[in-house]
Amino acid sequence: MFLKSIESQKNLKPYFYKKSQKVGGFGCLMGGIAAFNLLFEIAKILGIPMDEPGRNFDGFLVFLGFMSAFLVLVLCLYFSCFITSLAYFWRAFKRGNITADEYLDICFKGLYPQKWQRGL
Repeated sequence: MFLKSIESQKNLKPYFYKKSQKVGGFGCLMGGIAAFNLLFEIAKILGIPMDEPGRNFDGFLVFLGFMSAFLVLVLCLYFSCFITSLAYFWRAFKRGNITADEYLDICFKGLYPQKWQRGL
């Protein structure tokens, strides 16, 4: 699914490609900020002080910290890109430029309509 969405975005016409870049960039920025803040909260929950180097901690705690950081980052990026695309492409859906299925494919899967693709 991830590779299909990359291929779908890569084949967009320039006008729609620029739109998708702006929406995705803004979503990733918001997701990065949210992940950064959440990671500090997770560190507090795990009892990891931010002023000590990682080599001072048990290996399992470090592993748990890195795995939770990776999971939080991926989920925050996906969720914020989803919310951003949901808000941005709502207007195109309400105007009738895209169908409900196309709207949901854009927001959930990152798959863009065929009429937006190059060469079609």
